[in-house]
Amino acid sequence: QVFRPQETMSKESCLRKADEHIKEATKAVKTTMFKWKPDWETAAEEYTKAAQQYVLAKEKGKALEAFKQSGKAFEEWGMSKFNAAKAYENASNAARDLKDYEQCSQLVAKSAALYRREGKSDSACTMQEKAAKDAEKAGRFEDAMTLYLDVVEIRETESQIRRIKQPLDRAIQMSIRSRKFKKTIELLNKEATVFISLKDDAMLHRNWLCRIIVQLAAGDFAAADQLYEEAITSSFAVSDEQFAADQLLNAFDEADQEKLSEVSRQQIFSFLSNDVAVLARKLEARGGNGRSQRQAQEFQAKMDAAAPVRAPASAPAPPSVRAPPPSLAAEPTGSTASPEAEPEVAAPSGGDTGGEGGAEEDEGSDLDDLL
Repeated sequence: QVFRPQETMSKESCLRKADEHIKEATKAVKTTMFKWKPDWETAAEEYTKAAQQYVLAKEKGKALEAFKQSGKAFEEWGMSKFNAAKAYENASNAARDLKDYEQCSQLVAKSAALYRREGKSDSACTMQEKAAKDAEKAGRFEDAMTLYLDVVEIRETESQIRRIKQPLDRAIQMSIRSRKFKKTIELLNKEATVFISLKDDAMLHRNWLCRIIVQLAAGDFAAADQLYEEAITSSFAVSDEQFAADQLLNAFDEADQEKLSEVSRQQIFSFLSNDVAVLARKLEARGGNGRSQRQAQEFQAKMDAAAPVRAPASAPAPPSVRAPPPSLAAEPTGSTASPEAEPEVAAPSGGDTGGEGGAEEDEGSDLDDLL
């Protein structure tokens, strides 16, 4: 390494000044015969100056202790809670640099409480969100979830409903990464109440789909199916999310992994939170409770009920006998005339009706005429 005397002297100078400030702060806190009360104001200022010198000297451990003492002195003084919160915030940053995450979380909570007491809720939320992001990067998902939920609590207290959505969504994703699905369902239910109060139906439809996916990931198909039945009683029934949820449940119920993977790759799932979409793609089709078969039976029953009722088949009627036309009835032919019928005899033109003798006389007269 290259020796740089100027940097070395600068560090030594910072350490010497810091030690002098620590001595002055310790002196201000002590009481004597003629000094009955500690001078917390002077002590707080001296501890702050010492901490700044330790930071310049890159002595993070000593800077952490000096900032903590500064915050305590400001609290004891009682005239500047904001400065106390700022001191604890700086101490939390030093603890984070030292990777002392447990102490960092404690200092963050203490600083946020002081910020809120001074009416600086935005400062408290900003600091906690920053700490949550750091915890998320470090893979401490449970700590990150807790910090995000603290932000949600602050926003709720301040009646800032619209500003709850983002930290609540991050808390949901952290619960998924930590595989705490019961907590995820609880937070999703809380998110649903927020969307209902904001009358945001589009986001509420996505929330229904997210809850169904999480229940399937937890292995509770019955709860997922029950959620679906509850959801379709609302406007969810006419949404794109409803169609995707129905396909997802059927594929899971039929234990069809290929179909399940195909459904989870639909575009509708890309609109969900990133961790929920990843969870949907990783679902394993374990089979359900015969949902698909039950739906098919119900559909067939509805079709049968809607079909028209047919009358029962009756015995064939005997062939009807058609009456003859009037012309045939008036002039019977030889084939149709009854053998018992007697032909009518025309009445004679003369006055006597002599039977056969009259007939012979007529025939004789006709013969004479011909001759």
